[in-house]
Amino acid sequence: MFVYGWMIFIAPLLGFVFSLVIGKFYRKWSGAVASFFIFLALVFAILSYFQVLKGPIYNSYHWFYNIDYGIYIDNLAITMAIMVSFVSLMIHLFAIYYMKDDPNKHVYFAETSLFTAGMLGLVISSNLVLLFLFWELVGLCSYLLIGFWFFKPNATAAAKKAFIVTRVGDLSFIIGMSILYYSLVNVTGDPLSIPYLISHASLIASQIGKVRLGIIAIFILGAAIGKSAQFPLHVWIPDAMEGPTTVSALIHAATMVTAGVYLVARLYQVFLYAAPFAMYAVAIIGSFTALYAGILGLVVNDVKRILAYSTISQLGYRLIYCTLCRHPWPGG
Repeated sequence: MFVYGWMIFIAPLLGFVFSLVIGKFYRKWSGAVASFFIFLALVFAILSYFQVLKGPIYNSYHWFYNIDYGIYIDNLAITMAIMVSFVSLMIHLFAIYYMKDDPNKHVYFAETSLFTAGMLGLVISSNLVLLFLFWELVGLCSYLLIGFWFFKPNATAAAKKAFIVTRVGDLSFIIGMSILYYSLVNVTGDPLSIPYLISHASLIASQIGKVRLGIIAIFILGAAIGKSAQFPLHVWIPDAMEGPTTVSALIHAATMVTAGVYLVARLYQVFLYAAPFAMYAVAIIGSFTALYAGILGLVVNDVKRILAYSTISQLGYRLIYCTLCRHPWPGG
């Protein structure tokens, strides 16, 4: 049986290449080309959904040492993949009109295609190392897109701010992943495999101790705080509105800022079987951010900043939701 899941992120990658190459000579077609490949990603996501109905898709290959690369698509991943590809398609279609007079629109559509590919790859990765690579790709593309109108000083400053602030969370991700790897270095197979972490979280907690697993979970939460703009790393997202409006929609609606919450949901079993302070930290950060950002949204006058703080607040609620279920999620 052909695994459609691989094409979910490969299609936007092809869109990145073709938008850049074709757009170099026929710029008016760059938006249509990018939209077509995003549409293909949506089609492959829907086809994968019907495969997931029969059970999770896990397809991996050996990479280096005891690390594998591949895709893991379950209920959570396919729901996210369909949402990301659909919203990205709508934004791309609108951007054809919105960016019609921009001389560098072929570069814009290439970057948004790469951005979407990074997010979709992040969602369906079967391994934390591969997930982290796509995580970084999303961060790089957000820097390029926020600063797309580089001739505006505010846009370049906002792009640098977003890139630097989110790197703090990325460092936390690396530390947490490193501790987890060296704690499970004697495990047969891939210790950073997401299916392994999900299905053996209880066993891992008994092997390395709930406190150490809780510390790992805190570092993973740090990564989510940076990417999902939670307090105190929320400061980059209001300024991210300096980019094109369609970029703001892409970042805020379905891609970058939801990646952090998705990471917590993806590794929910790790938080569940870790020491209780890990789950308490998720609840406290989410609750405070939801209230704090909501209050800030009441006192700003700029509509875009109001939307930014509203986004931060809603992401806080999503983190809270992750703490409400005290039982493992069957099938993701």
